[in-house]
Amino acid sequence: DTGISNTSGGRAWGVPDSIELPDGRIRLYWVDTPVGSPDPPNGYEVIKSAISSNGLIFTEESGYRTEGGYVDPYILVAEEGNWIGLFSLMLPHLEPMKMYIGTSTDGLTWSIETDPIITVSGGHAFDPTAVPLGDGSYRVYYGSILNEEPLVDPSLKSGILKPK
Repeated sequence: DTGISNTSGGRAWGVPDSIELPDGRIRLYWVDTPVGSPDPPNGYEVIKSAISSNGLIFTEESGYRTEGGYVDPYILVAEEGNWIGLFSLMLPHLEPMKMYIGTSTDGLTWSIETDPIITVSGGHAFDPTAVPLGDGSYRVYYGSILNEEPLVDPSLKSGILKPK
């Protein structure tokens, strides 16, 4: 038992990402559906987090890291006062998922840019991950679907991200 669970019993639970904090502890982020909210496409998902000193047993942190449909977290930078993350936005009624970048000073409260950094014409962009390239930029990999229905014929795409 990791110490975390799906609080609502809904389908939307997962897409975890973990990051080592500046103090050496581990923070785990994951997607959940709040209690009382219907599963997507009619409800909104949130991102939750938990802390661990050993990477095995986690204590859930209170509140949500994001609300309003931002999901699929991937944290690029976790430095004291300087956090950068990638997020997908999943809105009700299966609007196309787009990818956004967010910043934080503590990894708990996020400010997410209003303009997407990745869109897929006629489809969805989701589940980002990234690899630092050593020059301050990242190779970002993400899932892409060119259909209206999610999870049908997905493909893997990539691009270069150069944070400001």
